[in-house]
Amino acid sequence: MRAIEEFISLVYSKFEQTRLFITLVKMEVKLAGLSVFPLLVTLSFIVVVGLTLWFSSMLILGMTVYVMYPNPMIATASILLLNLGCLLVLVKYLLYNLKNMSFSRTRKLLVKHEEQHSNAQAEKADHTVKQSRTSASVESIKNK
Repeated sequence: MRAIEEFISLVYSKFEQTRLFITLVKMEVKLAGLSVFPLLVTLSFIVVVGLTLWFSSMLILGMTVYVMYPNPMIATASILLLNLGCLLVLVKYLLYNLKNMSFSRTRKLLVKHEEQHSNAQAEKADHTVKQSRTSASVESIKNK
C-alpha cells in the first residue's frame, strides 16, 4: 500500500512540475509578445532613417556630379550605375550567405540516415515475409 501511495505522489509531483513549466512558458510567451511591438517599431524607424539617409546622399552625390559635368543624363546615369553596383555586391553577399546557410552537410547526413532507416525497414519487412512463409509452409506440412 505504501508503494502505491509513493507512486501516486511521484506521478502527481511530475504532473505538477509539467503544469508549472507550461505556465512558465505561457508567461514567457506573453512577455515576449509585449516586447515584439517595440522591436518592430524600432526596426521600421531604422529602415526609414536608412532610406532617407541613402536618398539624401544619392541626391547630394548627383548634384556634385552635375556640378562637375553639367549634363543631367550623366549625373543620373552615374547615380544609377552606383546603385546597381551596390545592388550587385549585396546580392552576391546574400547568395554567399545563403549558400553557407544551406546546411549541405546536415542534409547529406539526414539523407544518409533516412536511407539507412528505410533499408532497415525493408530488411525487417523481408524478414517478416520470410517468417510468415516459413510458418505457412510448416503448417501446411503439419496438415498433410
